[in-house]
Amino acid sequence: MKISYLTPTRNRPEFMEWLAYVYNAQTWPDKELVVVDDSDDYNESHDILAGLVSENELKWIGVHPDNKDRPWCIGRMRNDLLRNATGDWITWLDDDDWRAPQLAEHMMSHAQLTGPNGKPTSFIKSMGTWTALDLATMKSGEQRHRPDVWCMGLFRRAFIQEHNIRFPETGRIGEDSIWYGQCHKMAYFYGHAEEVDCQDLYLILNHGRNTSDGGAFREFDGPPPLFLGWRGIKEIESLRERLGLSD
Repeated sequence: MKISYLTPTRNRPEFMEWLAYVYNAQTWPDKELVVVDDSDDYNESHDILAGLVSENELKWIGVHPDNKDRPWCIGRMRNDLLRNATGDWITWLDDDDWRAPQLAEHMMSHAQLTGPNGKPTSFIKSMGTWTALDLATMKSGEQRHRPDVWCMGLFRRAFIQEHNIRFPETGRIGEDSIWYGQCHKMAYFYGHAEEVDCQDLYLILNHGRNTSDGGAFREFDGPPPLFLGWRGIKEIESLRERLGLSD
């Protein structure tokens, strides 16, 4: 089974090395990285990523010229990603996130791909609080109010297509929550949602340019997450330097 990792990005070439590092580390063997770039000039980000990710796995989509003058809309970008994915399963990998290399294997090995109702599992929910790391201070803060992390889940692409589950294209923050709510609703009526404990297998980076203003509702007062095992410390320091956040 193939997994499509879906990434929207815009005017952020400094994140491409980090994105390649996280994606290449994923141990699921059959995978692809699909990127929609809404940048003013997307050549720089493409050139960086193309030099770091296998040509056979990278699928790069630039925004159509007809859409260049339209207001920026993350929902439209995510819908473009859904249309261009070819995997049996899809998952979201934003360019400023980290996920454990074994995450997909962990979820697939612990999930029942057929529900008790006899219907195929529509999506696999990742359960467990996740951690945020502030790149300026290298301190952590937890997001405690939602243990179900939608962007870390695995979604059966055929189910998403069959029921035409799409993001609203309003240009407002919160389009992702609406999409995920539709996934839940359709799974309740027509499929099955499986839950898997994914504690400490996901990390969001706070850097001052987060789309949802990640630092606005967190307190960063803890040490860097130990579960990283410092495997990524070199890449984190390199990203901090590119963002002008290093000591």
